[in-house]
Amino acid sequence: MSGWKVRGGSNFILLILLVSSFTLSASDLTTDLMLGFNGSIKLGSRAPVSVSLINSGKEISGELKLELKQGSLFQQELYTVTYSRKIELPANSRKRYFFVLPFKSFTLPLRVSITSADQRIFEREIDLKQHLSREQLILVLSRRISLDFLKAFSAEPARVIYPHPEYLPESWNGYEGVDLLVLHDISLAHIRPVQVRAIEEWLYSGGRLVITGGVHILSRDNSPIKELMPVELLGIEVLDRPGALELPEKLPVVDSRLISGKALLKEEDTPLIVRQKRGKGFIFFMAFDSSEAPLSDWPGKVALWQQMLSQESTGLYPDPGIEEKRGDAELLLSGLVKNPELKYPPHTVLLAFLLGYLGLQLLLIGGPLLKKRRPALKWLLVMSLSFLFAASGYYLFNQLLFREETALISLAVIEPSWQQGLARVKGELALISSCNRDYQLKIANKDTAVTQWLPGHKLKPAYSFEVRRQSDTAVLIVRMGELRARYFRLDTVIDLPIGGKIQEGDGIVTLRVENRSSFTISGAVLSARGSIFKIGALPPGVTKITTGSPLTGPAADGTVVSALIYGSNLQGRGGLESGMKEAMLESLRSRELADIMIIGWIKEQVLPIETEGSFLKRQNLSLVYLPINSDEVF
Repeated sequence: MSGWKVRGGSNFILLILLVSSFTLSASDLTTDLMLGFNGSIKLGSRAPVSVSLINSGKEISGELKLELKQGSLFQQELYTVTYSRKIELPANSRKRYFFVLPFKSFTLPLRVSITSADQRIFEREIDLKQHLSREQLILVLSRRISLDFLKAFSAEPARVIYPHPEYLPESWNGYEGVDLLVLHDISLAHIRPVQVRAIEEWLYSGGRLVITGGVHILSRDNSPIKELMPVELLGIEVLDRPGALELPEKLPVVDSRLISGKALLKEEDTPLIVRQKRGKGFIFFMAFDSSEAPLSDWPGKVALWQQMLSQESTGLYPDPGIEEKRGDAELLLSGLVKNPELKYPPHTVLLAFLLGYLGLQLLLIGGPLLKKRRPALKWLLVMSLSFLFAASGYYLFNQLLFREETALISLAVIEPSWQQGLARVKGELALISSCNRDYQLKIANKDTAVTQWLPGHKLKPAYSFEVRRQSDTAVLIVRMGELRARYFRLDTVIDLPIGGKIQEGDGIVTLRVENRSSFTISGAVLSARGSIFKIGALPPGVTKITTGSPLTGPAADGTVVSALIYGSNLQGRGGLESGMKEAMLESLRSRELADIMIIGWIKEQVLPIETEGSFLKRQNLSLVYLPINSDEVF
């Protein structure tokens, strides 16, 4: 008995030591969270979240999770969106992890947790209401707080924020709530290439960037940002009373040579203000610093900054509640779900199987072969035939022909930038399954923004999903449960270089287009100021030249273009692919066409998605919608 007490005491002491060890490891972990930009998040937009972890104890291996509730607390219609990453923290180390979260509501807190060895070692809830901002967000990268005057120049209430470059987003969609980004009087030695890429992709998606002049801009430390500049920097030049600015005194400016874009203001051969279009966005370059003398009281400063702040809205993102609204995706995907090709099993195969079974049974019961046989033998044969058909039916329908129980359908609209190499991809993803199981979809681009689309359903926990970042992929984890279909919107920027030259003169349009991407653009057409010209297929690496007759002819609306792109492709085949094309045509018909643009479609999977297991159907289709800036027409 005493031995038992000793062992029990030893076990109790061991338990205390284990708990103490766990508590120590948790206390050795220090966390630092940065929400949005210096703690400011615009309502209804995505924003960056950085989590800094300092481990002053033993090695920690686990998972970092950020959980957001979506839906209505008042109506008790909620589901959870989880963003997670694996973490590895060696002893006495420090690491920072970046996320981009969609802050659609500020009613419920953000939950941050860390799990290691199936134990939760850290958990914290953050009240989002303290970080809410309804104002325009102007980000200024500067050594000095010298651009606060921009608040007075904005037509809407604005907030000027001076974030540290290290906390800039690593993904383009982290800038969703930003109205203007200004690079001013700062060394960008610590800005990482991935952050520069994020700014570049944000510009293609509709962002606005202002780069101001000064000695700092010539520093080697700013070499990453020089890739974004529309000018070649040559040095510092002192202008003697520049007439373009109506300034009665000398002004030091950055001497430069225009590479691309348009010089809005120049003094002889020196560009002073340059505007360059990047995709849907703009870059402004100013060869001077308007916050310093003699321009600090310059009358033209107000009009200059108001022009940059009042550019038409970027149109980057839909209304915060769009994921619950009816749109093209609902018309598209809900029709595809009902497609006969997705029903299990196909009616024709099932009918043939039943007719074969009934025919053989009738032959056994009433046929001449068994008329003189004993009834017991006859019924034994009938039962044996039933068992044989049951086994063969299981093998045929479940193991041989229809092992794949799921369909994955992806549709996208691709908006490339002429000559500039990047493209915005807005995709719709449907996962249709008859099984109650988890699915993991690995999306090749880790910066893809994933939003759930809920077609008229009431929100509930079954709609929860998780986005896990693994290396260079974003893993979407969903559970079907009692739901037959799950719908998601994907939004990202990819490399898709398409370029060439377009000339216009004497009523003739000549287009030289080169497809430098890895995709084949099928059924391409050129729509130019009221006329439509057929280009045809554009395989990778192929250059085509198209010459159009005088600019008269059919109105270049979406209906005419869609008929020319697809022609008879929609006839005859039917089925799932035809339904997808019909849906894409409907999207094209509803679009307002630009004066000059190229339209076509891509059947390959533009945004690679890997899945575990096999699928009953896997269909992809993308509409290419490429407006050409009038400044690029010669």
